[in-house]
Amino acid sequence: MTDNQIIEETLRYLSDQSYNYAILIDGEWGCGKTYFIQNVLKGCIEEAEREQEHPRKIKYISLYGCKSIQDIQENIVWGFEEEAREKLKKKAGTNSAASKFGGNLLLSSRKIGSAVWKKFSDGNNAYDVASDWFTMKSYIFIFDDIERCDCPLNELFGYINGLVEHEIAKVILVAYEKEISVQEPSAQRELQYLLALNEKINWSEKNGNNEYGVKGQDGKVGLEILEKRRRILFPDEEVDAEYRKIREKLIGVTLHYQPDVKSIIRTLIEDSSIGIQIKEILLDNSDSFFAVMDINNHHNLRTFQFFLSKICYLYTKFSVMQFEAEYEKELLYFLVEDCFRWSVQFKGNIPVPTERWERASYEAGKKSKAIKLYVETGEFKEEEFKEDLRKYVESELKNKLPDNDPLNLLYKQYYYRTQKWCEERLEEAKKKLQNGKYSLAVYVKFIVLIADLIEIGFPESYMTDVQTLMVENITRMDAPVKLNDDVYYIQGEERKQRVKSVIDEINMVIVARDEQIKQETIGEMLFSEKWVEKLVKYTESDYYRSSTDVAIFVKSDASRWIKAITEADAEDIDLFRYWLRRQFHFNVVRGNFKSDLPVIKKIMDGIKAEEENDLIKRANLTWLKKQIGNIIESYKET
Repeated sequence: MTDNQIIEETLRYLSDQSYNYAILIDGEWGCGKTYFIQNVLKGCIEEAEREQEHPRKIKYISLYGCKSIQDIQENIVWGFEEEAREKLKKKAGTNSAASKFGGNLLLSSRKIGSAVWKKFSDGNNAYDVASDWFTMKSYIFIFDDIERCDCPLNELFGYINGLVEHEIAKVILVAYEKEISVQEPSAQRELQYLLALNEKINWSEKNGNNEYGVKGQDGKVGLEILEKRRRILFPDEEVDAEYRKIREKLIGVTLHYQPDVKSIIRTLIEDSSIGIQIKEILLDNSDSFFAVMDINNHHNLRTFQFFLSKICYLYTKFSVMQFEAEYEKELLYFLVEDCFRWSVQFKGNIPVPTERWERASYEAGKKSKAIKLYVETGEFKEEEFKEDLRKYVESELKNKLPDNDPLNLLYKQYYYRTQKWCEERLEEAKKKLQNGKYSLAVYVKFIVLIADLIEIGFPESYMTDVQTLMVENITRMDAPVKLNDDVYYIQGEERKQRVKSVIDEINMVIVARDEQIKQETIGEMLFSEKWVEKLVKYTESDYYRSSTDVAIFVKSDASRWIKAITEADAEDIDLFRYWLRRQFHFNVVRGNFKSDLPVIKKIMDGIKAEEENDLIKRANLTWLKKQIGNIIESYKET
């Protein structure tokens, strides 16, 4: 039922005087029942009651964790706190000890107040006292979390039935009914299993089959047989039947709540205290939030509230970080999407797909490990978070051309535009290229486009100009990566060869620049205090697409390596040995070991472990020399 249908039926029930019954609003956990009742239904009821001659007040009472009828009664009593204060004020002129006691009691917390009442009330039940003060039919009771109440079901429904039949009160129950009917048997399950193990019971069936009396060789009853015995003694169907019997006496109408999740999501966003900028992005994404929930069959609004609390904190951290202005909004969209996907997976216990293609799609949808860590544990690592965002800018945003980008426009429209229009867009694209506004990822696209234009008559000089600008950019880059030279998709052998030739020439420049950067970087690292940590990070960074094919030791003089190693403390030497084991794994052959070998030999010869005074450091240097010797020995054949 929709919100309006439930409101209409509830108001009809409240005005119905034909017979006494309660109504049940049924809905799954987290679907927004409580939110709807607190923020929508209560207001509609109050508005309708104001038009009555004797308007009734609403008492909303959660039964979460109540273990007895007395607990429920206490919750009801504390629901009358406001009215009780008013009544005590009217008695303020008297010296009644009960009035003073009650007034002080209501100033206490519920837990303290309940304890004080039990100690000083001469055995009187707080509910009995309160019910003498108030007429129950003057109230509309809303009992929420019925399925989370630990009180026996027959006692709970019997008590509520007393309110309905004897007190003539209107009662609205709120629950996930599917969980009510199974509550009773599970509460008694331990005793049921004990009785099922009783040796005095004859388990033989009418045909003489003793299936339920079967025991193992050790004389013990198996779990499967035990469960079958329990079901014979205590059929779940009978428990459900008992629930239906109690239910039919009390509940006259059941209203199945089907929330407008999209609408509630927007309301939650609009009511949140999050910043205006991020709020606009959240509202823009409201449909995609619902889509993610739908795909994962997880329409739990508590998950969305959980997400809002997480994204609010992440936004405060993001807002003080510095990123290029042109990427800021896209980064926020990424932040919101990634945080929401991790939230749904975590709160919905969504399993990781096992199928290869599904897993690949799943992994591609979530990118930030720092966001995942914060969502799942509450631990926020600022540097990792910032690095994840930086990588997203480099790998995604800088490679994504806006719709109005001149290169993008040319690529999609040149074949039906005028020559002048194409020339104007080309000049605009060349200017952006010259200013370093295009990433390496779009260079191949640019080259292919120029090849297409040359084929229909544009001058060859365009390719020369573009290639020159690309080379100039690469010589200034910190971590250039080779262009993809697989041009199988290009039609025509001549066009394919033209593109391949340009890509190969540019890749030669990239390789030279990469080697230059590594040569400079390794040398600089060995002069720093934390050189081993930097070396570890360096070989695990984007500089290396395949670390087993990259020469490392040759990037600096052997004397510099020896000095760095012999001046390091035992802890750093141990870390260096760990790094060395990873670089020269026993089952991996390094492609460029031949280049490193001369330097490695010099390092081994240059380390004089016996000259070290500190015994621990001497031991580490000795182990390191032995490790290097084993590496050299293992590579002799290769």
